[in-house]
Amino acid sequence: MYLQIVKPATGRFEGAWLLAVCVVVLGVCGFLIVQRHTTLEAVRLQPYQISAFADLSKTEQGVFNDLYAAALELQSTHRDNQIWLSVEDLQDLAIPPFAETALTKTRGGHVWAAIPFDGNGTSAMSYFGKTARVGEARSFLLIMTYRPPQMPAGAASDPNAGRSFSIWVTGAATPTAPAAIDTASLADLGWREAVAFKGDQVQQGLTAGATK
Repeated sequence: MYLQIVKPATGRFEGAWLLAVCVVVLGVCGFLIVQRHTTLEAVRLQPYQISAFADLSKTEQGVFNDLYAAALELQSTHRDNQIWLSVEDLQDLAIPPFAETALTKTRGGHVWAAIPFDGNGTSAMSYFGKTARVGEARSFLLIMTYRPPQMPAGAASDPNAGRSFSIWVTGAATPTAPAAIDTASLADLGWREAVAFKGDQVQQGLTAGATK
């Protein structure tokens, strides 16, 4: 009679392999996370700037968004025709916030005027929107500028090169159209540039401490 004692399987060998595989997977994941880690740089507002997201009311954000879209249209028109549209042209084209609608009347009832600023090789037009009701929305200023870029010979040209725009806001009770559109002059008159941050920058709360 042959008697053989068979020991029950403990699973130690399989468990050791499973543990080793888990350690390798965690190590690889940790390495990839470290390699792909990026640091979001804080964007600091200048004293003359405010956040279009955090520092404008919902009503003012509506005016800002309309001006932003209008600025892109103005850039395209200037690129194609080398002219800045007048307020009357913008109204005829029903481009908000210049076209008077029921919605614009509830956003401060701004009265718009176009003021050209040309000189020193720069073509510029400012669109001054004086609010009729300060408590509802502040006054706005859209500044469109074009300075012919100095492109090296043979370089690919950007159709929007040299064109830029900025949107400014003032809470003055009786604002007047500025006589100059450089940053220092506008800031001295109490104008603040409304800056549109990207979504990730807004989520990080990078506009804290901005000067209104």
